[in-house]
Amino acid sequence: MDKYFVLLGENPLLWGQVCHLRELGYKVILVAWNDTPRIQGDVYVQKDIKDSKGIIAQLEALGYKGKIYGATSSIDLATPTVNAINH
Repeated sequence: MDKYFVLLGENPLLWGQVCHLRELGYKVILVAWNDTPRIQGDVYVQKDIKDSKGIIAQLEALGYKGKIYGATSSIDLATPTVNAINH
């Protein structure tokens, strides 16, 4: 079974985190509001990073419930969403 890790944001400075998560065996789900992400994950969800309920609902609708092993972000506004996903 694939393991997924959520990265809230898609700034090119986060590319190192994407690479490291892949080295650890995770597929990366990027979440951001842009039409097209500036870095490439395995899955892209276009949502406001502050919309924790909407993000969790969309991840569940896409079939990722029970497959997400964690979330992180370098954006302070995303902290409540990181906490909600990691709960």
